[in-house]
Amino acid sequence: MVMELAEKISSELGVIVADAPDESIADNAVLRAAEACRSWLNASLTQPRRRNEPALYSAHTGLLRFIAYELERLCQDSDSSQGVKPPSRFIIPFLSNLKPDRTDEDIRVDCPLRACQDTTTAEEGLRPDYKDILLVAESKWSVHDQDTAYDQVIRYTRQMYACQPNRRFAWGITICKTKIRVVLLTNDYLISSEDMDITDPAGRTAYISFIVSLCYCTDYELGYDPTVIWNVDKKYWVIKCPDSTAAKDGKVRVVKYYARDPIFEAERLFGRHTRGFAASLDPDLVDEPDTFIKDAWPYESSDSQHTSQNELDILKYIEKKLGGKSMDRLGIIRAKNGGIVCFSEAGDLVNDNTSAMLGSVFAGFKVALSQAPAVPTTNTRALTEDNLAKIISLRVHRRMALQPLGRPLNTLKSPYELIIVLADIMVAHSVILKKSGYLHRDISPNNIMVVDDGERVCGLLIDFDHAIKTDKSRLAIAERTGTLPFMSICNLQNTKVQRSELDDWESLLYVVCWLGVHGVNRDEQVAYQQEINAMCKDDEYYRPPLAKWKAGTFDDVAIAKKNDLEDDESFNDCVLQYFQEGAAYNELKDMARSLRFALFENPELSLLYSG
Repeated sequence: MVMELAEKISSELGVIVADAPDESIADNAVLRAAEACRSWLNASLTQPRRRNEPALYSAHTGLLRFIAYELERLCQDSDSSQGVKPPSRFIIPFLSNLKPDRTDEDIRVDCPLRACQDTTTAEEGLRPDYKDILLVAESKWSVHDQDTAYDQVIRYTRQMYACQPNRRFAWGITICKTKIRVVLLTNDYLISSEDMDITDPAGRTAYISFIVSLCYCTDYELGYDPTVIWNVDKKYWVIKCPDSTAAKDGKVRVVKYYARDPIFEAERLFGRHTRGFAASLDPDLVDEPDTFIKDAWPYESSDSQHTSQNELDILKYIEKKLGGKSMDRLGIIRAKNGGIVCFSEAGDLVNDNTSAMLGSVFAGFKVALSQAPAVPTTNTRALTEDNLAKIISLRVHRRMALQPLGRPLNTLKSPYELIIVLADIMVAHSVILKKSGYLHRDISPNNIMVVDDGERVCGLLIDFDHAIKTDKSRLAIAERTGTLPFMSICNLQNTKVQRSELDDWESLLYVVCWLGVHGVNRDEQVAYQQEINAMCKDDEYYRPPLAKWKAGTFDDVAIAKKNDLEDDESFNDCVLQYFQEGAAYNELKDMARSLRFALFENPELSLLYSG
């Protein structure tokens, strides 16, 4: 049905564009939409050498409105015998080339698209909001700008992930002159369709079929999570978490939690897309949460080191070895519920993973993504039958309900509190390693939370996704894991030196340095970033302190850290002098100096493990 509708719409558009402009165009929305893209479809728009990308925005939005109008007309004109059912939604463009609301970047979007129940608002100049954007389209004047168009779509889509807690994957569109490509953005790859030439009837029909497919497909195929649902009236999220305490009878049971917007957003396009919600089992207590919901897409390796246990199993094992009271006393997160996220599709229960995700998507959108060659940019891969299975079996969607509920590290009031929290989590880290044999391997600010015991702040160590069971010599296999600015030098260089607790202590040093420079709490961090932005604006060659710790290749970051920590003088000149001002930050400097000496100049460590 989709292809049949696309062919009818394409044919009608071809007829209108081929004729002279109708005199009644001012009073006819359909004709106005067709007229807006007339010169684009007959290629006259792109003949001048002078770049005119706004004209492409206008032409593309005109095409989208025409598709919506015609699809609505075909559904209204048909009777039940023709079997043209109404679509689930219409795809309508927002007002083009504006900066959407809810963004941390000062960038405009060429053509953001939205889903509507009808076309009544198709010509209203609604300002886009990233929480409402279905997908984005980027227009470029030249076919040679294809890679730049991909980069822009990636940049926009990252904002969508941050603002849409139920976003699983995303679609995108690039337009280079008269060539259109549909892109699919997953946790690890950007996959592109072949060119669809809008001036060619076949190419135009293929693109229209994609838009019509979006109108009829399920929310799941649009990239939304059917197990995270927004309650419009109550303004909270209903989150279905696997019930790991239920009877093992083969039936999948879920526990519903209720939460406001996440306290941790999925801020990156590629990766685990980890989100964190402060939630409650009681919808009436949604503003008095006591549970942390962690939602993520961890990598599932065929390596035997990773397939035996996941984070839920690890936490259960640690609790078994330490006991519940010790877990609470030491500030170690405990799993109450969790498992692989499941949902119903066509009556079947499906484990949510990239295999199920892409399998369904490619089945529903085979017209637009028939060959899907990889784009020649980072995080891409050739999509052939030989490696398709490898690509779509990378990640599994997991969700856990954890207690106690902590608050983000940047809610601390001072470096004095930070020192207490860091001491707590490293005590817990050492006990876990000693009692259970698990090495955490990802010490970073996002994996440290704060709880209050009534008298003082306490540290809470979370996120055991990268934890690994060590052998009797307390050494882990050499493997690169962690968060870039906080990874140890050996970890970054992926050396053959086996990982140990020293790598995690080195990560702690980088946490101290990072927060010492950027600020401990949110207000200090915002003020610091504003100052850096102003300096970068005044001097395009200015590079902020520690910038090399998060940019470039793994080897680049390793070299930068080696240079910065080479000796006391380098450490002071490259790092310590940029710490925030004040007596409390001086204490943090002393802590950083002590850690650096213990790790890089400790005479009791062999050369194999020092520095």
